[in-house]
Amino acid sequence: MTVAPTLQDQLQLALRHIQSAKFAEAERVLKSVEGADPRNPDALHLLGLVAHQSGRHREGLALVRRALAIAEPSPLYWNTLGGIQRSLGEIAGAADSFRRAAELAPDFVLAHNNLGLALHAGAKFAEAEVAFRHALALAPTYAPAQFNLGKALLDLGHNEEAAAAFRTAIAHGVADRATRILLARSLMRATRFDEAAEALGKVLAINSGDREARELLSECRYFTCDWTEFEAFAAEYRQRVEAGVRAFAYENMFPAGVPGITRAAQLALSRAAAERYAKLAGPAPARSYARTGQRKLRLGYISGDFREHPVAYLTAELFELHDRGRFDVFGYSISPAHESPRRARLLRAFDRFTEIGPLTYPSAADTIAADGVDILVDLSGYTQISAPPVLALRPAPIQASFLGYPGTMGADFIDYIVADRFIIPPEHAADYTEAPAYLPDCYMPNDRKRAISLAPAREACGLPAEAFVFVCFNSVWKITPKVFALWMELLRAVPGSVLWLRNTNPLATRNLRAAAAVEGLADRLVFAELIDYPDHLARLGLADLFLDTLPYNAHATASDALWAGLPVLTCVGDTFASRVCGSILTAAGLPELITGSLDEYRALALRLARDPEVLRTLRERLGATRLTCAFFDSAKFTRNLEALYERMWERYVAGEKPAMIELAKR
Repeated sequence: MTVAPTLQDQLQLALRHIQSAKFAEAERVLKSVEGADPRNPDALHLLGLVAHQSGRHREGLALVRRALAIAEPSPLYWNTLGGIQRSLGEIAGAADSFRRAAELAPDFVLAHNNLGLALHAGAKFAEAEVAFRHALALAPTYAPAQFNLGKALLDLGHNEEAAAAFRTAIAHGVADRATRILLARSLMRATRFDEAAEALGKVLAINSGDREARELLSECRYFTCDWTEFEAFAAEYRQRVEAGVRAFAYENMFPAGVPGITRAAQLALSRAAAERYAKLAGPAPARSYARTGQRKLRLGYISGDFREHPVAYLTAELFELHDRGRFDVFGYSISPAHESPRRARLLRAFDRFTEIGPLTYPSAADTIAADGVDILVDLSGYTQISAPPVLALRPAPIQASFLGYPGTMGADFIDYIVADRFIIPPEHAADYTEAPAYLPDCYMPNDRKRAISLAPAREACGLPAEAFVFVCFNSVWKITPKVFALWMELLRAVPGSVLWLRNTNPLATRNLRAAAAVEGLADRLVFAELIDYPDHLARLGLADLFLDTLPYNAHATASDALWAGLPVLTCVGDTFASRVCGSILTAAGLPELITGSLDEYRALALRLARDPEVLRTLRERLGATRLTCAFFDSAKFTRNLEALYERMWERYVAGEKPAMIELAKR
């Protein structure tokens, strides 16, 4: 006699069909169960799962909710509900459902992992990290959670930890393309380019036509001065930028570093980035920006660089000098909290300092808005540790870009860009979405409290005692083959001279030595190690002439050199990044060190190297005017910047749209 299958047998059969992706067969069996028992919660739950897997998410949502209304609280049902909600874009609801599943079954690994995914999708990266780590504490070899942890850490800017997580995921079996690509990205952000290239090589070994891997490998070569395919890379890169395609694999390197990138192309790229970040942020809420009473104007500075970083070195005295009778000055840090002398000084410089890095974008924006900030000044732009989505949520009525990003942000949520007429001549303004707010001198602030240690002997720095020392302490990725070839000409033309560069990237150091060896000049390169900032400033004075790069000039490095009494030779171009050093030298009273072509640059470098009297006169003039020139007049700079802020506010109060603002020279 044949025994009829029980409802439980039918449920088990349906489950096997689902596991084999035979959704139609599963649904047929489950409908039969439902017909026999309309309130069977397991049948309703599985029917909801089938509908979801078949793309009928709303139907699946209703079925699982019916199951939850009938059954005892079920972590499995809540987990399924969360998955459906996530598919429908109901991220907050999905997170709540996964959290409920994890609370009901604390050992439910999948629920913790799914909670992390929902939190990550809602840009709650720090909370997502906690959820993934909880899943891994329960199941240390659960590779998907390890992979997801790596993604969260990458978004938090914890690049070394992210790389370790991706390596562990690979060791536990997730050795697919996506994991190796993300491993490469995290290693690139950590400037471990040789290891990144190795990871990309494994992707390309499987598919030599993988475009993303090939582009990332080209970028690794770019950042390490491997110029074997430089022209091809530059041409392809220009095409990507002009098309508004994301430039480098990570946006802490600016597009202006590649020769031939125009202002119009940078604008296209920035517009695309702004749209992407605005979409990530979601719609900006309606806000009321009304000020109460006659309180002071509130300035908010937001940055990922309130740490040992050039932006912090330049701005510390500015924050201290703001007129507290007219302004309240708030700082918002988006970088991981840490302790350092620079950080401690910055904390003292602000009236209020808030760590918003761990917050979601909406929470960070709401925090700034609740503080009543009138003018929010972004010091990071599209650099590695930045927060365009927070700005896209419009936490302040006026938002301005300043100092950290040398170009337009292409965003309708940034009203002004603080500049000067040298950096952005009025005829260039059409390539900026922001209205230029012109300072009368240079746009760059300075800290006159920067301490300089006692100068060491040249020999202590590996330099010859008597030879002429050319120096460039710009980031090595700013060095192009054309500029490097020019430097080699200078070394040949000036007997015994040396070129002093930074050793911040060992692979780049090897490649630069190899390039010099081709010219028979490898022994004429000297590389400087990273040392404490006051000691670094002291050693700068040992050099004879600072050689700038093009198309990406020295910025903070030029300020450091001049503060140390070292003349800087530059060549200007047509973009923001290629005009900064010219602006600096103009404000420092050394316009004769600005050249308009590389031929002129070469000729002037040779003249200065061969005529010690001319160079000595320049150094003496720099030393005599260093504390009085416009470039290092921090108090004057601060008053001018405050006047710009007040002009921005006057326009806003009058109901006028942002427009070009300019202060007359005093």
